[in-house]
Amino acid sequence: MKPNDGYIAYIVNPKSGASGSRLISRMFKEYLVGGGFDVRISYTKSLENACRLAADAAVHQLHKIT
Repeated sequence: MKPNDGYIAYIVNPKSGASGSRLISRMFKEYLVGGGFDVRISYTKSLENACRLAADAAVHQLHKIT
């Protein structure tokens, strides 16, 4: 993927993992943004919400390509 290909949907479950995972998430986003990528973070509220966020991001990217 190249920076101009679209955005990266970064979907995070805020209740999973150790407390240090927030730091790692922030560092990962900063790394991607530093590489010129458009990163959009969404925090999940449930499994169904996570599925919807992923589906919405996929559909949005498909509309951008076509």
